[in-house]
Amino acid sequence: MGIKGAKYDNLVFIDADCYPSSNTWLREMAAGFTTTKEIVLGYGAYIKAPGFLNKLIRFDTFTIALRYLSAGIKGKAYMGVGRNLAYKKPLFFKHKGFASHYHINSGDDDLFVNEAATPENTNVCISHDSITYSKAKKTFRDWRMQKVRHLTTAPQYTSASRLAIGFDFIIKYLFYAVLVVLFCFKSTALIGLGLFLLKIVFQMIIFNKAAKKFKEPDLWALAFVYEFVLLFIYPIFHISKMLFKPNKWTN
Repeated sequence: MGIKGAKYDNLVFIDADCYPSSNTWLREMAAGFTTTKEIVLGYGAYIKAPGFLNKLIRFDTFTIALRYLSAGIKGKAYMGVGRNLAYKKPLFFKHKGFASHYHINSGDDDLFVNEAATPENTNVCISHDSITYSKAKKTFRDWRMQKVRHLTTAPQYTSASRLAIGFDFIIKYLFYAVLVVLFCFKSTALIGLGLFLLKIVFQMIIFNKAAKKFKEPDLWALAFVYEFVLLFIYPIFHISKMLFKPNKWTN
């Protein structure tokens, strides 16, 4: 109803519990619109706080953003986050709004972008002044519930998007499975160590550059540690998702 009542066609979204990184945030995001670009994807970060859990949550958000923003730059956008997103009103109504996923009570931002984005109509805004911030969950239980809610939208993605996301995780698990096998034998242990060190070096180079872009300078150095921990935690999220019974919208 808010979109329907909007006076102008260019719409920029932020969640109620978020704040922009600068007073030029709106200008930065709106600048992403052109005559052909109807969707602008931004980065929604979490506020830095003490503790390992905060770093883990922020790293998870950072890597997710790295994937979907990179995909947007390559013309293969598959999601966005409502904490920092912009699109045009005519595009919204062209796709009948959120009609295709009215039956779920979250994920409208992800799924609308997944449905409406094309290589020609999507832009990405990753300047320092275009970032938004919100508070991260303070307990693992609260974070788990948040992640489970987010994961309930995954089955609604296109087959190509689900395949790409799944492939990314499968590759990570396969890499570490191969390392375990290599380390089990003296003749291949050195090869395993070399592969592991090579991965860390390339990962640190890439993540260092991205962390500077996203203003997350404390995340890149221990990226391999956070990634390894997440590989153990994500199965917990997926098991929880199978047991999760979402609340229904009520009138």
